[in-house]
Amino acid sequence: MLEALEEILLKNDFKHILFYYPLAGEFDLKKLLYRFKKRKDICIYLPKLNGDEFDIVRFRHPICKGRFSLKESGGKIQSIEKIDAMVVPILGWDKLARRIGFGRGYYDRFYAKLSNKPYIIFVSLLGLYVDTNITQDFDIGANIILTPYYRARRKNNGMDVDKPYNLDRLYPSSFFYHF
Repeated sequence: MLEALEEILLKNDFKHILFYYPLAGEFDLKKLLYRFKKRKDICIYLPKLNGDEFDIVRFRHPICKGRFSLKESGGKIQSIEKIDAMVVPILGWDKLARRIGFGRGYYDRFYAKLSNKPYIIFVSLLGLYVDTNITQDFDIGANIILTPYYRARRKNNGMDVDKPYNLDRLYPSSFFYHF
């Protein structure tokens, strides 16, 4: 999954990427985060909570515990010029490829402030999918969803899933036909 994420980010030549610093239970992308930090041609940002929203900071040390025990970078708050891609942790997603997250809407509010809408990559350890629309109109949707089991892409006529591996053992056989 880490390799797939790196491939997507490099293939699309994204230069300004919003990552997250993982908590327990979230997909651990720290290796990729540190690998990208070494690159001179890519700017890496992390969220920094500020009330009911978050600002972005350049990924720098020290990494400190912030509100809700979220790990935040010691960098200075950056103005939002352009974010090319956002890598967003999710619990699951619904029929419209919208994020089922942790219930506070930080990513939704941040996305709404952006004038240039970035490419959205959801990453999930669980890959939970709800076969109905349970999100609200302001919830962000993904261009691509990565899980350890499959990759799903939003298409004009719904979703397309590739590399399903052995999902017939994990999900009902009708799982992929609900897109």
